Amino acid sequence: MSSTELPKSQTTPVADLPIHLPRPRLLGLRAAALRNAPLVMIVGMGLVLRMLSAVRLTPHVDEASSILAAHATAQHGWPVLPSGTVYFQGATLSWLLAPLARIIHE
Repeated sequence: MSSTELPKSQTTPVADLPIHLPRPRLLGLRAAALRNAPLVMIVGMGLVLRMLSAVRLTPHVDEASSILAAHATAQHGWPVLPSGTVYFQGATLSWLLAPLARIIHE
């Protein structure tokens, strides 16, 4: 007997092993879908309302300043308005939009 073989008393024939079939996951997926359905509906309604308001409502007062500051950030690295005023109110947005403004400006 070699070192890798088990003694006959410790081996089990394959036919004697219990067969475990995987449970169908269809019921689990349905339950997850039903549990997440309200959240998906709320997010979907919010997305539709946001898209409708983006198309129909006028921009806020400071959005033009934010766009100017984003363009200035893309050019100079700082959100400076054409008047020379540093626009720190939307500085984070300006730095986040600067790469997009650079792409659009070119």
